[in-house]
Amino acid sequence: SAEAGESQAGYTLSAKEPVIVENSKTEARFKSAPLLLEHDVISGINVIIAGGKLPFGILGAHTKSRRSFSKKDVNFIQTVASILSEAIKRKQFEIIVENRAEELERINKLMIGRELKMIELKEEIKKLSKNNE
Repeated sequence: SAEAGESQAGYTLSAKEPVIVENSKTEARFKSAPLLLEHDVISGINVIIAGGKLPFGILGAHTKSRRSFSKKDVNFIQTVASILSEAIKRKQFEIIVENRAEELERINKLMIGRELKMIELKEEIKKLSKNNE
């Protein structure tokens, strides 16, 4: 039976496996989400979008008519979830790389600025040395 307020998505996270609903009107494992009820959803499937330590979320496919989902359907939805997971991971990695590149650019500008200042100081020292001779 459903825990207080647990949805199909929450149940999917707990179960850690695909969750199929053939008839939401007789479903006893969890409560249908209000959005699904508003759209007269009868059947559906949810799978986890795997993340690193924690899942990124849930991918669901739903229908207004009663439907049995096959193993091929489950595999298809899981494949889409895997593609989404990899795309999210790639985007996160791109953001990390972009931030590191910006950080290196700032450090490089600081180092160049220091080098230019050193050159100026050496020239100033040479001028002062010539003036003192």
